[in-house]
Amino acid sequence: MQIILSEKSFNQGKKYIEFLIQGNPLENNIIIGLSIKRNEYNLYINDPLNFWGFNLGECKKFSYNASNKYEYVKYGEATKKGDRIGILMQWNTQNLLNVSYFINKINMGIAFKDLPMKKYHFAVAMKFNSTKIEILKNVGFPDI
Repeated sequence: MQIILSEKSFNQGKKYIEFLIQGNPLENNIIIGLSIKRNEYNLYINDPLNFWGFNLGECKKFSYNASNKYEYVKYGEATKKGDRIGILMQWNTQNLLNVSYFINKINMGIAFKDLPMKKYHFAVAMKFNSTKIEILKNVGFPDI
């Protein structure tokens, strides 16, 4: 899977972005998440070093946990063409990052909690050339 990263990285405050799904998510063809690397590279879902993601086609989140064990667990709800997927990055008072996903502005809950202080980029991984998503501009923060 090829990864596309946002130009800017973030390491404080509260940041939100939304994507419009322009095709039906199938298997592993659309993954939305965060990465700490600022170069394009391939994502291997079973070894997602420096990537925290939400697999839209399988309704699962994945990452390495605090014990450095790989996790690939049920999360969120099924998505389809036309859905808006949001990611909220929010740093707490200890400067640790909590990440939540939203489907059509509905909060799916915290996906990743207390990530270490680093610079994070919003990221999208796509498997097929025909996969299309759009980054939505000027969207407000969802109700939390």
